[in-house]
Amino acid sequence: MRFGAHDGFDRVVIDLETAEQPGWMVRYEDPPGGQAFDPPELPGDATLVVDVVGVPYPADSEQPTSVPVGETNGLSVVTGAVVAGPYEAHLNFFVGVDHERPFSVTYLEDPGRLVIDIQH
Repeated sequence: MRFGAHDGFDRVVIDLETAEQPGWMVRYEDPPGGQAFDPPELPGDATLVVDVVGVPYPADSEQPTSVPVGETNGLSVVTGAVVAGPYEAHLNFFVGVDHERPFSVTYLEDPGRLVIDIQH
């Protein structure tokens, strides 16, 4: 998961290592939930939940089920992020936002990635 600050929006990029385009659903949830995981505590008044379906289970079964993501310094509206999963071919990404804002989601290929732009 990567972040970028742009004029008018913050960008969250989720790099995906799948042979085919996965499915996804992105929505605000209060409180946030996930596939068999406790909801993360993130700063901000809203949590954007990204559920990616059809991802392979990693070869390393010792991976933790919840991982905080790197710094979000320099972003205007994104306050933090956590990756949870995998669970039954699902990965959940939780993105803390200062409050609910309009967003768009785009899938890009070569390499596969999900791009979420959150308006300032």
